Amino acid sequence: MKLGIVGWPLKETLSPAIHNKAFGEMGLAASYKSYPIKNSNDIFPIALNEKLSGFNITSPHKPAVAKLLPETISKEAKITQSVNCVIYSDGTFKGENFDIYGFETSFKTIQTFDKGEFIIFGNGGAARSVYYALAKNNAKTIIIKSRNIKKAEKLHEYYDKTFPYISKEILQSDYDLKKAARNAKGIINCTPCSMKGYSDDVGLFIPETTNKNCLVFDLVYIPFNTKFTIQAQTLGLKFKNGLEMLLLQGLKSFNMWTGKIFNLKSMYDYAKYLLYDF
Repeated sequence: MKLGIVGWPLKETLSPAIHNKAFGEMGLAASYKSYPIKNSNDIFPIALNEKLSGFNITSPHKPAVAKLLPETISKEAKITQSVNCVIYSDGTFKGENFDIYGFETSFKTIQTFDKGEFIIFGNGGAARSVYYALAKNNAKTIIIKSRNIKKAEKLHEYYDKTFPYISKEILQSDYDLKKAARNAKGIINCTPCSMKGYSDDVGLFIPETTNKNCLVFDLVYIPFNTKFTIQAQTLGLKFKNGLEMLLLQGLKSFNMWTGKIFNLKSMYDYAKYLLYDF
């Protein structure tokens, strides 16, 4: 069984190491590798040529893959228009969004969603999944901070019909962010800007005014201590990176492809060990 992860530029990912470790420990005849693919339209021809049984999707292809598979994606993948896992079965590609499960399960180990105000950094495929998870878990207010105001507006508009009862805001300045953070139950970074090798000059930060009960959740996990989790720790806030979320969605993908489940704690410890090299 050949599997992999598709993205661009796909600089650094732990997914191949995690899945191959699990395959080895469980005695499965399978392999998992990275496929840096720039054009979304090339994904499925390459997958067929490589005879892939399935693959994960990462930035920037999650929304594009959802559009390429309009009839064979799950309900949540269709609602969010974001796919992060594909299986090839009976001559058909089928897509799922396991980012939702990964995020909400990891977040809820520390903080609840109910009736809270939440700030999202970003507006891409990951932000769509986080937005949906917050909304379906009864968030009161969802606030977006993004460099692209038009895309932030479109993200709110996209969910207006599905979640009309949720209060929606957009932050346009540092002052707005500092003000909104006072009541935030969570600040979630859905951008790659805290990832190793990315520019810090994006106007995103954890304000000193942040509510002391707030959980700062960074979807990034390379490096293990991201700039946002470090800022949160300095301010005495609760914080978490995206490593557990990665493993939880990976667990779902692994199960869809193989029908089996790897040991989550064992894989977490292994992944954390690998991060010492980054």
